[in-house]
Amino acid sequence: MAKSYSDIHKESMDKIGVNDREEADRWMAYYAYRDNLDYRVLIDELGPEKAYKIYEKIWQTMAEELLDGIMETEGIDKIKSTADLEKISRHYWEAITCPYESEKTTETEHFGLIQACPYVEYLRETYGDDWLEKWGKDALAPCSINYYVKIADKMNRDGKVAPGLVVKADMDKFICTGDEKCRTRWWLEKT
Repeated sequence: MAKSYSDIHKESMDKIGVNDREEADRWMAYYAYRDNLDYRVLIDELGPEKAYKIYEKIWQTMAEELLDGIMETEGIDKIKSTADLEKISRHYWEAITCPYESEKTTETEHFGLIQACPYVEYLRETYGDDWLEKWGKDALAPCSINYYVKIADKMNRDGKVAPGLVVKADMDKFICTGDEKCRTRWWLEKT
């Protein structure tokens, strides 16, 4: 039987001598650098407007393509409650090593707080506060909002929501623009 990705990955990390924490730190630093580099190259080649459209499209496509696997991992066949939305939102954030906390969950609404973002902190250390705040306002915050809107759109479009319900999503706070925490909002509307 062939080895799984997880088995091969664990063996590789053991051979390198890296523990899970060190691996997560390395992964996040590399990912933040690579994501930012991609965006800067797109700006240099295409200008800011076209660069942003492509950058956002990459993130939106990733958000949509990951949804099925996340729902399966979380044991969710159809979204029936804000508890389901909380699980999905938590999964997206914690996959990129961002601690997630439920601020408030009611029958119709879920607010999630992202307490820290290693991605943003790496960018802050590398490029400085002024640069991060500008990039946060110009790209990261609007892209993050549209990332969650796209997830909700896919849920609704692809029949992943229980009959009679529609999912909506938004974000209103961002560490990358100077807020203490990021905040997502998911809500259910009846059709």
